[in-house]
Amino acid sequence: MKGKQKKYSIFYDTQSESHNKNIWTLAELTYYINIAQTELSIKHNIKNAILALKLAQNTINSANTIDSYGFKNTISTDINKLEKTQTSNKTSAQQTIQVLQNEINNLDFNNLKETVEERSANVQSSSLEVFFNNLKAMIEKMFVVKTLQPDQMWFENIKLTKNIIYLKLESCISALDQNNPREFSVRLKNTLNFITKNLNQNIDNNKAFISKLKNIHSQNEQNEYELASYKLIQQVNKKKK
Repeated sequence: MKGKQKKYSIFYDTQSESHNKNIWTLAELTYYINIAQTELSIKHNIKNAILALKLAQNTINSANTIDSYGFKNTISTDINKLEKTQTSNKTSAQQTIQVLQNEINNLDFNNLKETVEERSANVQSSSLEVFFNNLKAMIEKMFVVKTLQPDQMWFENIKLTKNIIYLKLESCISALDQNNPREFSVRLKNTLNFITKNLNQNIDNNKAFISKLKNIHSQNEQNEYELASYKLIQQVNKKKK
């Protein structure tokens, strides 16, 4: 029920599920646009900027929540402009991306851009709060940046990447709030895919963390999800001692 603290809630959740999806979408969009700006302004690499915008386009194409804002057409137009300027002037390309960034900044999905840190001011003490905070602590350890290769963009904007993972994990817990283990499993798998794609798999902490999440994902009943969550809390706390 809206405004009521749910059994598994990490945050006071007065927002709709579509609101959470919008936050998620906006975070990913901002992440890719920031990469595009970095590729142009710092690395002067229009090819990588176009790649980043195409990743943003994929995000938009899979998010029905922002169709009404006309973003699909906007970003397609901007990608076309960039592709035409590859052998032209980089200032023009930078301006094209800045226009798109401004459009994103002007969106207002009910104050969607509040950060995880700001929202955590409303955290209520609970077992899953401990679980979530321990996950966040483990994520912090996972972000060891290796030297970027010329075409590798995944370690640009580390903080926002972490926030996207936090939002995805929170979305998993939200599915438990709704007593929907099937949706929990789908979201957790999506989170695993995102982590695997974006983090350095050579780091031991990564492998251990992903292994723990996979153990949760392998469960088939909601009670087993709960048990796996609490086992993970115990494992994390034991490791910290």
